[in-house]
Amino acid sequence: MSKLIHELRIGGKVIFTGIIPYKEIKEYYTLFDILIIPRINVTVCNLVIPQKPLEILAMQKLLIVSDVKGLTEIVKSGISGDIFHSENDEDLAEKISFYLENPKKKKKWREKVENIF
Repeated sequence: MSKLIHELRIGGKVIFTGIIPYKEIKEYYTLFDILIIPRINVTVCNLVIPQKPLEILAMQKLLIVSDVKGLTEIVKSGISGDIFHSENDEDLAEKISFYLENPKKKKKWREKVENIF
């Protein structure tokens, strides 16, 4: 990952934090406009519904997740976030680029999430 960041010349925009204590997670979430939860398509990821998406949505942050059942139970494309095909880097990059290039879409999405919570 570090090599790719160097090749793309985005080192000033990417920070590897390492493990963050749970008590500090909320502070980190406030720093981001878009949060991504990538999961691979394995049994445990399809069965377990993680807490992170709920925390992120409650903070009205744009959430992009992979299409494993544990995440698509919470995130509905165009309503409570967006979904990319698991293990498909190009699809994820397209989703991220779309929101970065269309800030009005991100704002409309945030308004929808406000109505959910």
